[in-house]
Amino acid sequence: MAVPLVLLSMGIAHADSNDDDFVQQVNSIGIIGAPGNLITNAHTVCQFLNQGGTQQSAANNVASMPGFTPAGAATFVSLSVSHYCPGH
Repeated sequence: MAVPLVLLSMGIAHADSNDDDFVQQVNSIGIIGAPGNLITNAHTVCQFLNQGGTQQSAANNVASMPGFTPAGAATFVSLSVSHYCPGH
């Protein structure tokens, strides 16, 4: 099961301090993108996990995208979970 990450630029209606913190932390590990895309992708990771996916399989899927290393993908998934779906 693949994690379909959004590659198109999308605006977000409202960014809060959690969103700002997430984007800042993701940027600090070298993952740069439009904030709305990064946040949307984090929510996509959470949806994947809610459907029974594992963090490892989510990280593998993210790592298959251009610009992601396996370590960066694992960190992106970890940050996604801690900010948007801490129950996983």
